[in-house]
Amino acid sequence: MLGAHALAGAHGAVRCGTVESFRQYITGGGGCQRGDQAPADVLSLGFRPVPRGAGSPDHPPRSAMPRDRQEKPQEKPRRMPRWLEVITWPWRRYREHHRRLSKTLRFIEGLAIALAVALILREVAIQASWVPSTSMYPTLEKGDFLLVNRLVYLFNDPKPGDIIVFRHLTRNPRSLAQEETDFIKRCVAVPGEYFKFEGGFLWKDTDADHSDARPLDESIYLEPSYIGKTYLPKPWETEFGSGKPFEEGVWYEVPEERYLMLGDNRTRSADSRYWGYLARENIKGKAFVIYMSFAGPEWPEEQMLLDLLDIPHYVSHLRLGRIMNTVK
Repeated sequence: MLGAHALAGAHGAVRCGTVESFRQYITGGGGCQRGDQAPADVLSLGFRPVPRGAGSPDHPPRSAMPRDRQEKPQEKPRRMPRWLEVITWPWRRYREHHRRLSKTLRFIEGLAIALAVALILREVAIQASWVPSTSMYPTLEKGDFLLVNRLVYLFNDPKPGDIIVFRHLTRNPRSLAQEETDFIKRCVAVPGEYFKFEGGFLWKDTDADHSDARPLDESIYLEPSYIGKTYLPKPWETEFGSGKPFEEGVWYEVPEERYLMLGDNRTRSADSRYWGYLARENIKGKAFVIYMSFAGPEWPEEQMLLDLLDIPHYVSHLRLGRIMNTVK
């Protein structure tokens, strides 16, 4: 079909009767006469004829395609600086290697990386711990699982009231060897403070003359088997005078790099009243949150992983109200 559009060239209106004559015209082979009409389907494509004599100084050559449809020359990618290439070389090598792996190998690789990160965090930043006894009741209950911040005491000193997880050496009654066990107690006195046990209370004072001694709010039930004229078993298990009697009513000063630790459940806690001060180098970190809590029977530590497979048992003993509670 013949369109009704006219092509404007340098030599006036040019009209082409057929598609073939228009094709010859734009290629310089003639076929169009002035006054002929270009087909509508040709005009709809956006083509425009090159006027005769194009290429001369008066008529520079033009593309037959509109400018918005012309392909722009591709820019060469900029090369990164040499120092940046050196820094990013391991990552680029890993990414190239990662692309060649199958989905299964990618999953295994991701799992291995996650496990390695978890182990590093456990040794450096965060440690998981659990409460096997009632020595910290009611603050912590038996079966609570805790997260411990291992970085907090790298830059700060423990403060009274902190609940601390620490390494403690206990003597195995079946052998002469000592076993390392994690304990969790509350710090009640720090270096430079004076304290004494008297009348069922823990008294503290920071002055040498003890004129401002005052009791804490929490009472301590003092039985002769706990306090009083009880000789502590061995010198290496206590620092109170290297085995001398620890008497009620006597003031003691907490030495440098040592801390007095007590359990909140005073009558069921083996704490500084038995084995003396806690050395700073034995501190592991500060407990800050309960991430899981179970009210089940007592589980031997070596059976814990096997018991995790018994999901109905754990769900029935789950204490939802204690999960994600802060420790303070």
